[in-house]
Amino acid sequence: MGVKWKEEDPLALEHVLFEELDLDNTLTIEGRLAFFKNFMKYLQHNRSEEIKGRTPESLRNNIRAFKDFCFELGFTLKDIILILKISPSILNISIESLRDKYALMGLINDHSHYLRKTKLILCPDDYRVSNELIYARYMLMKTLDYPNINWSNMIHASEKEFAKIFVKKEGGYNKPYKVFSSMEELTRENLLRMFPYDREFVSKLRSKEVNEKSDQDSGSIKLWK
Repeated sequence: MGVKWKEEDPLALEHVLFEELDLDNTLTIEGRLAFFKNFMKYLQHNRSEEIKGRTPESLRNNIRAFKDFCFELGFTLKDIILILKISPSILNISIESLRDKYALMGLINDHSHYLRKTKLILCPDDYRVSNELIYARYMLMKTLDYPNINWSNMIHASEKEFAKIFVKKEGGYNKPYKVFSSMEELTRENLLRMFPYDREFVSKLRSKEVNEKSDQDSGSIKLWK
């Protein structure tokens, strides 16, 4: 087992980051300072038990797993550093959960992977939305034949913004997908109860993506097993 990393002794952490991300060769001095400013702020403000008990070894393993995931999608090391600079907390997400999330996001007509990859590198915080919520939102929209399933309403919308789409307006005509009488009927909790997370569904999505990717290219970008 590794020695526990302590906030008052950041050298062990820095050593892991320099080694795993090759910071000496990938970033300028100014770039390294900016990267560490964001990354250290994240560690100092995150008080979860997972982070408090982290060792340099576990941090190394998390970074390696995340690198593997990104390399499979065709990202470069510099891309990965940019993602971690913008949203270091993405390392809190297990790789299996991240892979499930990536497959779920593919339901937004993203067969080329362009949208998901662009969002990962430019808006990585979008990947912090829970898999359960993404699945429930998608299932509600499909069930109600909502015609415009996109990144904004499936991933980015707030609870109120999403609910507003499906709540009836007083007086006048309401489109067929507006079936709820109030915002309170479509809270996050109620939505998750309506559509409990289906792991088998997500597993099939992942398998489908692997098969489609194998058919589409020569395998230069390898997806997960």
